[in-house]
Amino acid sequence: MEIATREWFEGAWVIRRQIDDRQAGERGRLVGRAVLEPSDEGLEYREEGLLEMNGRLLQAERRYRWRFEAEGRVRVLFADGSRFHSFIPGRPVADHLCGDDRYEVAYAFEEDRWSSRWDVRGPAKDYVLETWYSRVRNEDADGGGA
Repeated sequence: MEIATREWFEGAWVIRRQIDDRQAGERGRLVGRAVLEPSDEGLEYREEGLLEMNGRLLQAERRYRWRFEAEGRVRVLFADGSRFHSFIPGRPVADHLCGDDRYEVAYAFEEDRWSSRWDVRGPAKDYVLETWYSRVRNEDADGGGA
């Protein structure tokens, strides 16, 4: 199967995330699961996990809409349908402006795993967020992989 296509992303992924908030001087990590489920327009991304930050444990959740366009472009939208960013798997970098803060992402793809690294800088934010995704295998399907 070709890597970083709609069919390749579809399914469940174990996620591990490191957070380095340079502005607050805090580090955190998240362990959880992301599921990309088919919809009429692409894939619906749902992420849930346990976030450990500054000695506290919190439930975390994210949702996005992934759309697959001509020439392999992947458009990522926020859950409300507003634009977040887009990338081409062969050149997997993108950015997003949120006010005066700039979000820059670089993706990397391998056979059964992928990663993203977000560098966020601006007057309100200064952090790095790295996430590693590993495909959930059949033996992990009942929840043993997260």
